[in-house]
Amino acid sequence: MTYSNQFDTTWIKSSPVLTLTDNQSGYDGLSNAWKLESTSSISSLSLSQTLASSGVQVFSVYAKAGSVDWVRINLSGVGNRFFNISNGTIGSAGSLEGTITSAGNGWYRISILGNGSSSAPLIFPSSNDDDTTLSNGDNIYIQDAQLEIGLAATEVIESGATTGKAGLLEDEPRFDYSGGATCPSLLLEGSRTNLVSQSEYFGDTQWSINNASLDANNTTSVEGLQNAYKITDDSNTGYHKVSYLNAFVSDGVMRTWSVFVRQGNARYCAITHASVFSSAVNSLIFDMQEGVYTNEGTTDYFDIVHDPIDMGNGWWRIGFSSDINSSSYDNFSIGISQGASWTNNLSYTGDGSLDFYIYGAQTEAGSYPTSYIPNHSGTGSVTRGADDCQVEDLQSNGIVGNTWTYFFEWGDYVAERNFEMKDSTSFNFLFMVSRLIRYIKQDTSADTLFSLPTNGTSLKALISYDGTTLKGYLNGSLINSVNDAQSSSFSDFDFLRLDRSFNDTEELKQLLIFPTALTDSECIKLTTL
Repeated sequence: MTYSNQFDTTWIKSSPVLTLTDNQSGYDGLSNAWKLESTSSISSLSLSQTLASSGVQVFSVYAKAGSVDWVRINLSGVGNRFFNISNGTIGSAGSLEGTITSAGNGWYRISILGNGSSSAPLIFPSSNDDDTTLSNGDNIYIQDAQLEIGLAATEVIESGATTGKAGLLEDEPRFDYSGGATCPSLLLEGSRTNLVSQSEYFGDTQWSINNASLDANNTTSVEGLQNAYKITDDSNTGYHKVSYLNAFVSDGVMRTWSVFVRQGNARYCAITHASVFSSAVNSLIFDMQEGVYTNEGTTDYFDIVHDPIDMGNGWWRIGFSSDINSSSYDNFSIGISQGASWTNNLSYTGDGSLDFYIYGAQTEAGSYPTSYIPNHSGTGSVTRGADDCQVEDLQSNGIVGNTWTYFFEWGDYVAERNFEMKDSTSFNFLFMVSRLIRYIKQDTSADTLFSLPTNGTSLKALISYDGTTLKGYLNGSLINSVNDAQSSSFSDFDFLRLDRSFNDTEELKQLLIFPTALTDSECIKLTTL
């Protein structure tokens, strides 16, 4: 919404007897809150903003009791909820899920979660639960209203005449802190699409709930927001699960399923790409306490079972890849298991005592999981564009000149292609493709300088140019040397790009650029494993 804390602008008062007074003491200690007051005995006074919205959405506002203790907030056309802003409780009236959190000094942040089409968010001062009748002088205090996509209210995003945005925006780098790293690495991924149209809102009709109950926004997810679900078994006999049904075309394309899970009273959970866990061969059972799979099905159903990723705070990301071509296996089911094996543990008579937490379901084309892509569309997919990073003007910035050295250290898997260097004419190239380091000199075709080892080998590679000779080193050895006698050579490199444009994953541990050609002994020492 616009004017998130300027309630005397595009906000609409339902009646002139509803007055606004600014410069009130806010939850943040500043004089930027507002008093909302009735100057007559009347019912259903509201403050609203005309704003069409749809899908999964959260409306939140900070509120403090004045002469009355209650407030009702609405998403017009979707639903509402009452809140007691003197003692921090949620009223019984209203159809939407609500949250209330103390912000200190008598202030609370209240929010409602809706799924549907709304024409406006509204705020009603109220005299009690399920009653918006007011007397002359009745008032409350409000500050910082916000309407956003998702299941939980995020930090306040101040907006004025245009809507506010926060978080990771376009053309910003992403960093990988996995493994407990304090110094992160740059995360570069190819484009992927999350086919799960409600990847967090498991209560949507896209998901089918069987012999279980779901509790939204029950605990903090890996995102750091309280937007994870708890799934709990009921007293019925059968599979206790939630399933994303009829979602994926059975076309034999390799796809990867993944979800975040955390242990509750249940130690074991299970996932499959079928509507039911029909046998041991199509059940992937995971021990959330130890972080290991205890039943991995068969390769007929799971071509690749991916190593669990420890996300911290008890959360794990688990998943598998499959190209199974059957309409019977086009679903994504997540359920409770009583034990480590399939037998009598997935189909059982529950008693409401077993539960665990889920967040962020994803299905994407490819043979490995990429970073999570939230999808709240309800009807379609969400695509993340391919990442790349590039450094331009190497010459003018003094990074390289007529001579140079580039050093690369890769992790355990070398991708198809992940760098290219060129000059301003684009006639002279140095690049990697299909694990080949190749070069193009002006008016000539591409030649191979040297090739890299096959997958699964850590390596260090180095390329140097002294104005005449191009050399390639690999793991402590000089592999090839090429004399460049042409007038136009590799001395004019001015552009370096790293990208992930193919369906592989790899770790580039180091990239070093020297503005001179290192000696043979220096190159050998630097590339020795």
